[in-house]
Amino acid sequence: MNLSHPPAPEDFLNDLSVLGYSNVQQLGQGGMGTVFRAYKQNLDRTVAIKVVSQDRVSDTEYVNRFHAEMRTMAALDHPAIVPVYDGGVTAHGFPYFAMKYIEGENLHEFLRRRRAIRQPLTVQEVAQILAPIASALDYLAALPNPVVHRDIKPANILLPSSDVSDPPALLTDFGIAIDRESTRMTRVGMRIGTDGYTAPELLATKDVTEPPQPNALSEQYSLGLVAFELLTGIYVRGSVTDEQWAVNRPVPELKSHLIHPADVSSIKAVNGVFARVLAVNPHKRFATASEFISALQSAVAAHQSANLVRDVGRSALSKKLLTLVATVVVIATIVSAGVWHFSASQWEGEDARLASKFPEIVSEKSGGAGWQSTSCEHREPGTGELARIACNSDRLSVVIAHFDSVEARDAVVPAEGAQTMKSSRCSALTMPMESSDSAFGVFPQGDLSTYGIIVSGENAEDLRLKLPMC
Repeated sequence: MNLSHPPAPEDFLNDLSVLGYSNVQQLGQGGMGTVFRAYKQNLDRTVAIKVVSQDRVSDTEYVNRFHAEMRTMAALDHPAIVPVYDGGVTAHGFPYFAMKYIEGENLHEFLRRRRAIRQPLTVQEVAQILAPIASALDYLAALPNPVVHRDIKPANILLPSSDVSDPPALLTDFGIAIDRESTRMTRVGMRIGTDGYTAPELLATKDVTEPPQPNALSEQYSLGLVAFELLTGIYVRGSVTDEQWAVNRPVPELKSHLIHPADVSSIKAVNGVFARVLAVNPHKRFATASEFISALQSAVAAHQSANLVRDVGRSALSKKLLTLVATVVVIATIVSAGVWHFSASQWEGEDARLASKFPEIVSEKSGGAGWQSTSCEHREPGTGELARIACNSDRLSVVIAHFDSVEARDAVVPAEGAQTMKSSRCSALTMPMESSDSAFGVFPQGDLSTYGIIVSGENAEDLRLKLPMC
């Protein structure tokens, strides 16, 4: 294509109208083109349309790469890869293709949102999100003519929010993908891929001026970096120098204060998995991306039944009390503490009953704002419990448990050190928890005598006296 005068944006919108598209809205713009949302009238469906940006229409190289992306995506058939429906060149010379529109957000936006409220994912949640992406990468590698995406990063992973038939994550943006039959189509000195997620063997150095072509092992490395970022909130590239990144790249390690409390007991095993997937030598990595995900799941499965008591416990407390307190104590020492959810949702079942008993402490919805600007989330109930909700901020943690009987609740109340809190409407026993200097128990009486509350963090001693529990 050789246009002396690139067409105007309104020309493309007119072209879409002629092609039967309406309600066109721009969604975003990237290096390869602009993405729009539009409604295809004769098919009665909303699609995403990608078009070469106006300033690139006359650039033969970019147009060729754009067509290559369209052909690559159209030939793929995997549930975790966004499918292409149609494509071509409009009447005014705009190369475009239409693909499935995914209602939701990309993983980069999700990470940015979760960093803001300081809530990490658990290993199992990371595995659940990335398992379909790993499956897609293995599918690409196993094709008769293998395809390498070359730009695995959070921004290219979509998280659907509406269509339950979709997997929890989908891979998109094959703008720089290659296969054995394609050429690189790259200008001299032009970097392909995103530096912050590129495997070390793909970077040119003074000793290696012609690095190897990307392959399934380099894709796996990129996926490992994404997984590490999901678990810790840390962008690994930003934590090392340029020289370290290019020449002497370290293998990052999980730290207990950065990960979800549920995974602290598994940290050694999980670090072993990352030592392999992020190995500088690609031949030390896993055979497939799915094997990496399975290794992550196995690393925590072996420790799921382990009691957090060994991290924070004291023999003076009963085993049941330690189970209740352990979560809070770990939360108090770790800035980030809630289970991540894709969006706030109504409490269900026993959680709804618990939340209704403490409406001034617990948020109206899971993931919402609770007392003292905390964020409230579901927790797995412990032994003898029907429900547990944790409300956390960077300075405070409030965990409320609903026990199945008064006897079960009283069995975890320390026998010594209790004081009585009273108001005109209710009363409660309160005492410091022996496992931590900054954790205090509050055990309501009367109608709320099957509930227990642990307050931990800065000013917990004073704040427990102000709990709006009745």
